[in-house]
Amino acid sequence: MLRDSTRYDASSDDIAQAGAICYWRDNEGRIEVLLVAGRWGVPKGHIESPEPSGVAASTEAFEEAGIMGIVTETSFGTFNYQKDTSRNRYTVIVQLLNVSKVADKFPENIRKPRWFALHEAVRRATQPSIRALLARLGRENS
Repeated sequence: MLRDSTRYDASSDDIAQAGAICYWRDNEGRIEVLLVAGRWGVPKGHIESPEPSGVAASTEAFEEAGIMGIVTETSFGTFNYQKDTSRNRYTVIVQLLNVSKVADKFPENIRKPRWFALHEAVRRATQPSIRALLARLGRENS
């Protein structure tokens, strides 16, 4: 069973979400990262209390991109964002997810997931905080 001690208690204006940096290594050992279309970002979604962030990140990765794999027990980092149409602030707890399988069919098959070489994912990610987390992944795995 997946264990994760990262739990989040959000106020009404601060919404907790979990996200996953989904990655694998190609045949030459280089890291590739999955980003989902819309605004190129990571699969993410709400954490259902008292659900651990790792469970939520894994669920969102599957629902948005058909990704299955091993999620880290501790968070890799966080980022914040606001939607143009909401006063809420979203805090996303990010887990690393080492991909072992990609399903052909998955619940939210509208986001158009796409694999990028890590350096290209850093360039393509829309949010600066996601770019920073991806760059950190590259530094820690070079």
